[in-house]
This record gives sequence, structure tokens and C-alpha cells, in this order.
Amino acid sequence: FPHSTRRFVVLHAGGGQMHWHDPNSRLARSFACDHEAPVAAFLRDGRLVVLGEGGMTISVTQDEDLKLVAESSHAIPDAIGARQVPGSKHLAVFTKAGAIDVYELPETARV
Repeated sequence: FPHSTRRFVVLHAGGGQMHWHDPNSRLARSFACDHEAPVAAFLRDGRLVVLGEGGMTISVTQDEDLKLVAESSHAIPDAIGARQVPGSKHLAVFTKAGAIDVYELPETARV
């Protein structure tokens, strides 16, 4: 989106790495998660959602830092993608079986 921060996340079994600006930048933060095959989505407000068989975490990605603000142990083992439902506080999770499960996102204050 115009005037937004360029960032991306690289995922692997057990965690990932959050990068700002470009892959060669030193601005990166590693994180752990309890997922064999994690799936991630950025929300419009910049939060990062990571989900999988170990549950779901939501982190703030502000000021080139990554801070955990919410988590759930509800397993989402067959997720292949996720996207915030436009204009709502819901996350649509796409599964291997072709289903779309919708979860309500918690209210989280910006840190």
C-alpha cells in the first residue's frame, strides 16, 4: 500500500524471520513458533499473524521490531493461507481441504 513500510517474513518449521526493507538488510528479527508448516499474513494495520498446528500468534511489526501481542493454542493444522477479511476484524484461513474458516481477531493495542 502507498506510504506503508516494506517488510516480508520468511517461514520455516519451528519459526521464521521478519525482515524490513530488503533481504540484505540487517533489520531482521528471528522468532520461534510451534508449527511444522507455518502460514503467515500481514494485517492492514501492520500486525503479523502466524498460524499452524501449534496455534496462532499475533505480533506488532512497528518501528522495525517484532512484539508478540496475542496468542492462541487452537490448532489450525491444514492451513495453506490466510487473509484479513476487508473492512472487518476477522481472519479468513484457507485449508488444504478447500474450506475457508473465519476467526475473529482479538483487539490488540499498538505497542
